[in-house]
Amino acid sequence: MKILLTGAGGYIGSRVFSDLLREGHDVVGVDNFCNAQIDEIHGKKIVNVDVSDIKKLKNFFPVDRVIHLAAISGVLECEEDKDLAYSSNVVGTTNLAYLCDKYHVPILFASSMAVYGEPKFPIKEQNPKNPLNFYGKTKLFGMNIIKLFRNRGYIFIVSNVYGTHAIDGKKINSENVINKFIENVKKGKQMEIYKPGTQARNFIHVNGVSRAYCVAINKIEGLKDVCLASNESLSVNKIAEMVKKYGKKYNSEIRV
Repeated sequence: MKILLTGAGGYIGSRVFSDLLREGHDVVGVDNFCNAQIDEIHGKKIVNVDVSDIKKLKNFFPVDRVIHLAAISGVLECEEDKDLAYSSNVVGTTNLAYLCDKYHVPILFASSMAVYGEPKFPIKEQNPKNPLNFYGKTKLFGMNIIKLFRNRGYIFIVSNVYGTHAIDGKKINSENVINKFIENVKKGKQMEIYKPGTQARNFIHVNGVSRAYCVAINKIEGLKDVCLASNESLSVNKIAEMVKKYGKKYNSEIRV
């Protein structure tokens, strides 16, 4: 397939780009390099394009699939620059929803558990959406605009992603709680836990998220909301306890 992948230089996007190329797909990766960690994958350059620029996006169509991962994805990052978050998460997603509708292209969109607000377990796709921060609001808008355009594909509501991976010898990482805890333990440093520590979170490895996208491009039937998560949710205190016990031996890295 010919696939347009946005956010291709980011933490998750680079993993998806690499896996799709290995499966033989013709992938065009775009990124505005705001938060990118890499600009070339397996000899293929990532194109410098902002998803808020519809004229430039239009040049890549038609394609067989769009995987839309480009976003300002952190709660703090969105609060610090709401204009940038709005441009990327709202305008960019609207542009792609419109273009996918115009050219009849299925879209796979990365939403977030932040759309639920304070999560209630078990987390299900149909749970009420009540985002508590600007990041969650922009992601909920993206979900709604894709449904308004009656796009086909998937809306993946992604839980907290952890793990590192390496592409062409370069380590790709994210500053999430599990990765931070593991790095601190390996360096002999203390883990910093924000009180009370009993707050529960669900986690999924970056490689598992990538596999979901690679599988889903071949299984398009209408438009579906799908939670990407593990089958258990752990408190921050429990995670710290597990990392303290196993962290020095744990290798969360996927190398390709």
